Amino acid sequence: MSAASSDALPLLAALANENARRALALAILGQLGPEGVPGLPPRKSATAIERARPFLRPDGDGGFTFDESVVVALMRAGAEARSSESAAIPGFEAHCGQDGRLVSYPAKPGRRGPLLAALADRALGPGRTYTEPEVNEALAAVAEDVVTLRRYLVDAGLLERSVDGGEYRRRVDPAG
Repeated sequence: MSAASSDALPLLAALANENARRALALAILGQLGPEGVPGLPPRKSATAIERARPFLRPDGDGGFTFDESVVVALMRAGAEARSSESAAIPGFEAHCGQDGRLVSYPAKPGRRGPLLAALADRALGPGRTYTEPEVNEALAAVAEDVVTLRRYLVDAGLLERSVDGGEYRRRVDPAG
């Protein structure tokens, strides 16, 4: 687990708890007053607010508002983590967009090959069989144009496609 994803754990924990989620929603709407979460007993309300607390700031009237700067910091940490992961892939940064996903490919196959191999390693487990929707979902995390990336991976021998096109298998050894 990356540092960025572990930093997001308190937010995920708050979102996973119904009462904390209610507290966050009220804070986002500017309606989390000093009385706490309406409809909850005082103790449960206090617990919900405590779980949501990393994402709240006092509003000056005894209530709370949502602190979006914490979420922005989490987003930055995630972007920095993706950037450092991408830096390990040769040529990736020159071909990625603002969201950190691939938007273009090197024109020369000799430069495209290592990039494709690294992307395949990141997105698809070797030796595993995938349905087409599973491949598309996995590739969407690393590239804007899933169809082109999928075709390049098949053409490079990094991904095998069944005759009917319904299943794909990540090759363990593209030369084999």
